Amino acid sequence: MEILHHLLAGAGEVGVGELRDALGDLCTDAKTARIIGQQKLRRPHIYRIKIEDDGAIRSVIVKRLSPEIAQRNERVVREWLPAVGLADAGPPLLGVAAERTGQCVWHIYRDLGDCSLAGADPTDGVTELDVGFLSKPAFDSDPERLYDAVATIARIHARFAEHPLLAECRLFGRDLGSHLFTTTLRDGLLGLRALDAIGIKIPYERRVLLARLRQRLELLLQEQPHRMQLLADFGGPETLLHGDLSPKNTMVFREASGLHTRLIDWDYAGVGPISYDLSNFLAHFPRAERQSILDAYIRCLEELGWRFTPGADWNLLFDTAECARLANTVVWRVVALTKGQTDWPFDDLVMLDEWFDKLEPVATPIPPVQRVDGTFADSFGLSSKRAPEIASSSPFSGPGIPTRFAHARALSCALFQKVLWAVGRRRNPSRMDQLGKPAPHARGGASRWFHRTRLSPRLFRSSFSVGLSH
Repeated sequence: MEILHHLLAGAGEVGVGELRDALGDLCTDAKTARIIGQQKLRRPHIYRIKIEDDGAIRSVIVKRLSPEIAQRNERVVREWLPAVGLADAGPPLLGVAAERTGQCVWHIYRDLGDCSLAGADPTDGVTELDVGFLSKPAFDSDPERLYDAVATIARIHARFAEHPLLAECRLFGRDLGSHLFTTTLRDGLLGLRALDAIGIKIPYERRVLLARLRQRLELLLQEQPHRMQLLADFGGPETLLHGDLSPKNTMVFREASGLHTRLIDWDYAGVGPISYDLSNFLAHFPRAERQSILDAYIRCLEELGWRFTPGADWNLLFDTAECARLANTVVWRVVALTKGQTDWPFDDLVMLDEWFDKLEPVATPIPPVQRVDGTFADSFGLSSKRAPEIASSSPFSGPGIPTRFAHARALSCALFQKVLWAVGRRRNPSRMDQLGKPAPHARGGASRWFHRTRLSPRLFRSSFSVGLSH
């Protein structure tokens, strides 16, 4: 065991002694086994360890986890996937080492090699930013490997649909269903309002940021009934979800019997609709390939007996999942602010605010249906005299948002800008009279008026601060 004493030297990790003992138990001859290579992978607290043991070279992946997430991963590998005949669809767990004071748990996995759909890990071990719709397209999109991965994902989703084990999956995993969207929005708004109540001193620029995030969450909460109805009508039955389904967590390798896929890193596993997994997975691929991947997934599920309701607005289902992810991230940054941490949470919130703006349809948009009378119908059957492109071209609309949602967002912004005009006129009557009142039309007039005014930053700040103070 002394030969293994160089394990993770200088990495600053805890529980290394327990990990060393567990690795020794896996070796044929722990007294002579020695470490010949260590590599930090692209995600925190994950390392590739190469060991020479009894003349043979073996490679393992070690990963440090919090106790509750370690338990979730272990249940996925040793209980849940085997219960539906898919034991070989998860990561090959070899051993577990719990730090003696309960701070963390180390998992030891057989090294599958650099076979993820995202390509090899960087040799410098730099942690990469991974946000589905902002991430670089998947490195390897070989059709054969990709189809095998999609088929495995479909099998997992199909076999766990309405399975009695879902109660346990929800208990030890996460609830990623319709409740996630609603509760994260409400929790986020409660946290943002609490920041005002507890009297934390926040610079003006950051108060503007918080107000903007609050408005985003409020608008999404207004859309909640319609989104939840769509989820109920077209989302399908709840099933076991990976929770962080992406090319980097999809390992596809060749065996004697052919290609084989394993999904690794089930840290965020939970229960919910398939759209939560699919939105993140598809967003990592080039836009031109997404629809074909979605079609292949649907065909696999249909072959397994799953029938889809025609007319599903996949983009709105995906958008709901992505908004829930972003809102959930906002919640925990706001929680950190309420605990007195003021630097890194705001840095993250600035990025989150930008990510909300960068949301875009994941799949190929469904063309609007034109009726005989010349009107257009959106996915909810609502009528409009103009094609729904009016919504997608509006700065107030989000990806896949039905026309009425875009109207609601524009109306809210128009109302806010009218308030700005009223406050500005009180402070500078001649200037605001010269600019003129904002146009009353909610679809685009507010935006045109806002750009025409070219309000000075000083006037905008002074006007907006009135809203913040109330």
